[in-house]
Amino acid sequence: MGRSDRQPARQYQFWRKAFWARPVLLAFYSLIAGVAGTALLLAVPGSYQQGEAMERAGVCRERAESDCLQPVRAYLDGPHYKRRAGDRWYLRSGVTRARVFDSFDMATSPSNTLQEVGTDTVVTGLAWDDEIVAVKLPDGSMVTTDEYGSSRWWTMALMALFALGTCLLVLVIAIARRRAVGGWWSVRETPTAVGSQSEPQVRLGTPLGWLMACGVLLLAPAALGFLPIMFFASVPLSLAATALGLGLALLAVVRMRRRSGQDSAAMSSASMIR
Repeated sequence: MGRSDRQPARQYQFWRKAFWARPVLLAFYSLIAGVAGTALLLAVPGSYQQGEAMERAGVCRERAESDCLQPVRAYLDGPHYKRRAGDRWYLRSGVTRARVFDSFDMATSPSNTLQEVGTDTVVTGLAWDDEIVAVKLPDGSMVTTDEYGSSRWWTMALMALFALGTCLLVLVIAIARRRAVGGWWSVRETPTAVGSQSEPQVRLGTPLGWLMACGVLLLAPAALGFLPIMFFASVPLSLAATALGLGLALLAVVRMRRRSGQDSAAMSSASMIR
């Protein structure tokens, strides 16, 4: 049976991909991403204040002190759940090392530094609100997680931009899909003229086109900005990558605008000839 001879998905056939790609469900996915992105964006100022306070704070001299980094002497254990973009580490205490004080994620480069120190080494973890944000090694050097200082709020800002960009792009797909199938819940494509495309093209210069451009301008910088954070835990490199992503996104939008203008001119010329 050819692809064109297959029966379209019915209302109840939820095991098919077409069921979950209905325009109304795509719009719902967009709403979820938008709510998540907005919540993250609203949390950025508070995270920025915490990050700045964390960098200004020193190491606590007594347990009763507050607004400082609490030192925790424990055994380093890891890496666990090794990933390409980082690893999970533990700080264990006790004779049998059965008690876990906290687990924390390290980017690839800091994780390699911890591996050079070796597992079962006594280190000093620095905790902020009972959460390990940095580890002081026996030689006096310190490696930080993405929850320390500037990395804390910058990572959250990137996540917000990524979610909001995803929200706009999925919304564009939902609206374009709705125009193609003729309804928000439908999966069947409306009959089109011979030789025409079943999915309407989104052109810049239209509200839907500018919505797509805004989504690209949010998503591309955030995606590139994540890479240095995940691999090197470096905010300056992440800022440079974000700027690069924004430049590439602007270039793509300009090229799309030019192509849209050329297509509109060609269509106008064709209509005049007819």
